[in-house]
Amino acid sequence: MSKKSTFIASLAHDLKNSVGNSMMYSELLSTELKELAETDGPVNSEIEGLVLMSENIRMSSSKLINQINSWVYVQHLISGNYQEELSTFNFIELINSVADSNFLSLSQKSIVLEKDWDDQDIQICADYEILKLA
Repeated sequence: MSKKSTFIASLAHDLKNSVGNSMMYSELLSTELKELAETDGPVNSEIEGLVLMSENIRMSSSKLINQINSWVYVQHLISGNYQEELSTFNFIELINSVADSNFLSLSQKSIVLEKDWDDQDIQICADYEILKLA
C-alpha cells in the first residue's frame, strides 16, 4: 500500500470513529427522549423538537460516513487496490433500507416514494456497500 493510500485509510478511520460516536450518541439521545415523551405528557411537543434535532444529527453523521467511505473507495479505485465484493441480494430490500435511513429527510421534504413493483423478489449481483452509498 502506498504512503498516500495509508494516509487516506488512516484519516478515514479517524474521521469515521468521531462521526460514528456522534451518530451513536444522537441515536441514544433520540431513544431516551422518545421514552421520556411516553412517560411525561405535558412536555411532548418540546421533546418532539429535540428528537427531530437528534435525528437530524444522526442523519447528517450517517451521510458524512458515506462520503468518507466513498473517498476511500475512490482512492482504492485510483490506486488499483479496489477489490469488488460481489454478493447476490434483493434489490427492493436495498431500496427500502436506503429509504428508511433517509426517512427524516424524505418526510421533511414531503417526498413519498412509490414502491409499486410487480415482483418483490428482484435479485441482483453487485457490490452491496457501494450501492448503499448512493
